[in-house]
Amino acid sequence: MPVKIKPLTKKQLREVFESYSDVFAHWDKDVSAATFARTSGPVKQQVWFEGLRSGEYRPASGVRILVAPDVAMLHQFLDIRHRQILHSQHEAMQPSVIAAMTTQFMPHLNQPLDAAEVLRLCEAEATDSIADICGVAALAAYLGRSNLALEWCKKAEASMARLGRQPAEWELSQHDFVKQLDLALRSNAEAAFLKKFMVS
Repeated sequence: MPVKIKPLTKKQLREVFESYSDVFAHWDKDVSAATFARTSGPVKQQVWFEGLRSGEYRPASGVRILVAPDVAMLHQFLDIRHRQILHSQHEAMQPSVIAAMTTQFMPHLNQPLDAAEVLRLCEAEATDSIADICGVAALAAYLGRSNLALEWCKKAEASMARLGRQPAEWELSQHDFVKQLDLALRSNAEAAFLKKFMVS
C-alpha cells in the first residue's frame, strides 16, 4: 500500500524556519512569512522557506528594488539536491543546505549587501521584461549611473510592443514609471523622482 504524503504543516514550517535563525542572526525576521531580510539603501534581499504539499520545504531567495514599483529580481532556488528537503531529513540535511545557500544564493549571504553588486547581478540576468527594465534602470539611476539608466529606459517601448497582448495594470504602471524616470534623468532630477518611490 502506498504511503500517504502529508503536506508540511504551518507548525513544521515555522520550526524549520526558526532552526535557521543563527545563520541569519543579523537579518530581520518575519515568522509569519517564514522570511529573513536585510536592506541596504535601495535594495532588500530576502530568503524565505516554502512549505510544499509533498511534505518538503524549499528555500528561495530574491532581491527587491526599493526605488521601483513592485520589482523583484534575482529569484533563485538551490541546486537539485538541496532544492526541496523532506521534513524527516531536515536535521541531517541542514548543514549541507546552509552551505548551499551560502555559496549559491546571490548576493552572497555572508558578505555585505552592496547595491552596486546587486546592479551588476541584475543587469547580467535581466530579460527584456518591463519589470527587469524598470528595476535595472531605477537602480542604475539611484547609483548615479545615468547613461546606463537611460540605455535601459530606451528598452521599455520595445518590451511593451513584444507583449502581443493587452498589458496588465502592473506592466502599465512600470512602463509609466520608466517613462517618467527617463524624463527625470534628462533634467537631472532623478534623485528627487526616485525618492518619491522609495519603499521603507
